[in-house]
Amino acid sequence: LFLVLGNEDLKAEKSDNYSISSYHEIKLFNRKLIIEPSLFYNDIENLISLGPTQGFTRQYINVDINKTKGGNIKLNYNPLDNLQLNFGFSLLSKYNSFIENFDTDDFIVTNRLTTTAKYTIQKIATSFNLHFKHNGNEIGYYVDKKSGDLIKTNLNPYNLLDINLYKSFFKNKLDLTIGVKNILNETNINNVIVAT
Repeated sequence: LFLVLGNEDLKAEKSDNYSISSYHEIKLFNRKLIIEPSLFYNDIENLISLGPTQGFTRQYINVDINKTKGGNIKLNYNPLDNLQLNFGFSLLSKYNSFIENFDTDDFIVTNRLTTTAKYTIQKIATSFNLHFKHNGNEIGYYVDKKSGDLIKTNLNPYNLLDINLYKSFFKNKLDLTIGVKNILNETNINNVIVAT
C-alpha cells in the first residue's frame, strides 16, 4: 500500500508511434487459415511513469528515453467445426537506458509464444480450453551500489500450461468455468547474474 504524489516538475510526454499490419486468409485442407503479421516502433520522450517506492509514497517521474520495436504474428485455424487453434509469436526489443553511461547492448530483446486449443461441444454448451505460453530468455541490468559496475542478469525461459472447462447454463444466462493453472508445476524461474 502506498500513496501516489503529484510532481510539478513533470515535462510533457512526446511520442512517435509507427505500426504496420496485414490480414491474410488462405485455404488449408479446405479450411480457412488466418494469418496476421504486424511490426511496430515506438519512440517516447519524457515518458511519464511511476517512480520507485520511497517509504509509503510513489511519485510520477519522467523517463528520458523509452523506445520499443518488434513484431507479432498470429495464426488462427479451425481444422474441425468444433476445434479452434490459435498461435501467436512476438519479438520485443526495448531500449536499454544504461547505454548512455556503459558499454552495453542498446536494445534488450525478448520473445513470447502462445498457443491455444479450444474444443467445443455445442449440444451441451461446453468447451475445453488448453493454453500454453512460453516466455523467452529475459536480460536485465542494474548498477551495483558499492562498485558502480553494471551487472547483467539473465531470467531463464519458462513455460506455463493451463486447462479449463467452460459450461453455459440456462441459455447462456449462467456460466461456469473450472480450471487448473500451471500444470507443468513451474516453481523455479532462475535469475542468473552474468559478468559484464
